[in-house]
Amino acid sequence: MRRGILAAVYAQCRDWLWGEVGSGALNHLIAERSMSREAIAELGLGYYHSKNEVAAALKEQNYDLEIAEEVGVLTRKWEGLGTVT
Repeated sequence: MRRGILAAVYAQCRDWLWGEVGSGALNHLIAERSMSREAIAELGLGYYHSKNEVAAALKEQNYDLEIAEEVGVLTRKWEGLGTVT
């Protein structure tokens, strides 16, 4: 269950980075950090949108949010930051 939660969060963060929500972060990586799209994809980089959005994504996939809290993936301190898988 815990590995599944971690995998789901990282997958969601990758999706957010490549979507509208993460466009600012993606543009920063490309323009300011001189990273190619290929390198970003290879590294499995993502964008942690918000605790509430992560919780909603996990709930939609029928994960136990209490376990997600225990695992530590539901936190406000990661909001707006990048993730690495």
